[in-house]
Amino acid sequence: MGTNWLSLSLPFFVTREAILHQRQRLNPVYGRRNWRHRDGDEMLASTVAGSVVGGGLAYYTRGSLAVISGGIMFGTLAAVGQYAATKFRHARQEAGYAITKGEEKKEKRIDLRNQPEREPESFDDHGYDPLREFTQYLRRKVLDRMGDVTVTNGGWVSPMLNALDLDYRKRLNIKIEILERQVASLKVQLEAKGIRVE
Repeated sequence: MGTNWLSLSLPFFVTREAILHQRQRLNPVYGRRNWRHRDGDEMLASTVAGSVVGGGLAYYTRGSLAVISGGIMFGTLAAVGQYAATKFRHARQEAGYAITKGEEKKEKRIDLRNQPEREPESFDDHGYDPLREFTQYLRRKVLDRMGDVTVTNGGWVSPMLNALDLDYRKRLNIKIEILERQVASLKVQLEAKGIRVE
């Protein structure tokens, strides 16, 4: 399976990068800036690479009559994929620009002043625990989506949220240690009565 993906992706990306490299070399010759033509260059490179690889794959699997349809189909798929990737990149860039300029929409604004503070009795009193912060963030997001459902214990959301929480693991370890001491105490009491325990 990995060989199949390698045999399809390697020619596609080699062709795509060769076209992109050629376009980047020719842009200054024609007086164009690379960053202004990046989207068009990537779309062209992906479409041509998809068509070439798709045509070759169609020729290999179905014969010479399928080259045109394979090239059109894979070229279209590559163009749609590149269009989606470009739109995603633009959305991320616009969000980053809005955050740096302070122009993000009110509903999307992240206000760090309203974030709950960490409890002083947390597992790691001396620093930041990214795993715990992430699980708390996930729990808040899930509970926000649920609306005004009141839940006393947020651990119902997922067992993994509790398993990844360092405070939860510390409490579990303490309970396990208490149980081990109780078992050891019971063994001593049973051995004192003459009952052998293994």
